[in-house]
Amino acid sequence: MKDIKMNWIRCITLSIPVLYVLCFGCGNHTPTGPGSSSYYPDSVVATVDVGDSPRGICCLPPGEYIYVTNLHARSVSVIRTLNNSVVATVSVGDYPWSICSLPSGEYVYVTNDLDDNVSVIRTSGNTVVATVEVGDSPRSICCLPSGEYVYVANLHARSVSVIRTLDNSVIATVGVGDFPWSICSLPSGEYVYVTNALNDNVSVIRTSSNTVVATVEVGHFPWSLCSLPSGEYVYVTNEMDHSVSVIRTSDNSVAATIDDVISYPSDICSLPSGEYVYVIANPVGGYISVIRTSDNSVIAKVHVGYYMEPTGICSLPSGEYVYVANSCGNNVSVIQ
Repeated sequence: MKDIKMNWIRCITLSIPVLYVLCFGCGNHTPTGPGSSSYYPDSVVATVDVGDSPRGICCLPPGEYIYVTNLHARSVSVIRTLNNSVVATVSVGDYPWSICSLPSGEYVYVTNDLDDNVSVIRTSGNTVVATVEVGDSPRSICCLPSGEYVYVANLHARSVSVIRTLDNSVIATVGVGDFPWSICSLPSGEYVYVTNALNDNVSVIRTSSNTVVATVEVGHFPWSLCSLPSGEYVYVTNEMDHSVSVIRTSDNSVAATIDDVISYPSDICSLPSGEYVYVIANPVGGYISVIRTSDNSVIAKVHVGYYMEPTGICSLPSGEYVYVANSCGNNVSVIQ
C-alpha cells in the first residue's frame, strides 16, 4: 500500500464564523502601482470557494484564468480572474497535487499523486485529452519555457520524469535524491532544480542531457523553490529550519539564508518583476511572508485567515494579484 501522505498540519473545524473583508486602495500603500518594481500586493481583497482541499495552483500566461487542484475532490477548479468566479471544474485523477501551464496556455498538466500519472487538460474546452504514466507518487511539476518538455518529480521513486509535450510520452527518467518534493525551471530552460527533502539538498539537472550536474546543500527539509525571472537566483523554503536559502545559479552556492519568515515555510513564488518573493509561512496561522529580493529581508506579512492552511501560491503575469490556495478553507485568497 502506498504510504500515507505527509500532511504536517491537520485541518481543524471550528464553529466560529469567518469574516472576509474587502479592502480598497490596496497594494503597498505607496504612490506607485502595478508594473512598478516597488509595488507588491499586501491585502486580501477576495476569497473564491473551490473544491475540497485545494493544493496546487497556476496561472495561464495571459492572466485570464487560474487553475487550482482539489486534492480530495479529484478535480481542478478554473477561476476567471476578471471577476474571481469559478467557471469550470475538471475531473482528473486521485490526489491531484501539483499543476503547471504550458507557455502557450493551451494545455495544463496535473500530477495525480495516488495514480502515478499526469492528466493533460486542453484549456480551450477544459477537458482531459491525455494521461501520462510517470513514476511513483508524482508530486511536483514544471514546464520548460520553450513548452517542449514537462518535468515531474516522483516522490517515492527518487526520480524525475521528462515528458515530451509533442506526443505526451516520457522520454527520460533522471535519478535524483530522496523525497524529491518540488521542482522548477530556470527561465533559460537550461537547468531544472529539484528539492530532495530528506537529503536536505537540491539537485541541479542540465536539460540538454538530462543529467544531474550539481547538488546544493540547503536547510532541513527543503519543501519548495522558485527561480527569479532573471534566473540569477533560486529561492528554497526549508520547512523544518523555518528559513529560506538563496542559491546563486552562476556557481550553485548558497548566497544567503533568510531566517525570519515566521515558521514552517512551504510553497513560494516570485512576482514577475523579481523584486519580491512570496512565501507561505505558518500555515495554521495563515500567513504569507513577503521577501524583498534586493536585500533578502521580510518586509510584510499577509494574513489569509487562521486555520486556513495555505498550500499553493502563484502570481498573475501583471504582478498585481497573488492567488493562494487554502487547503483547510476550501478556497483561494486573492491578494492585491
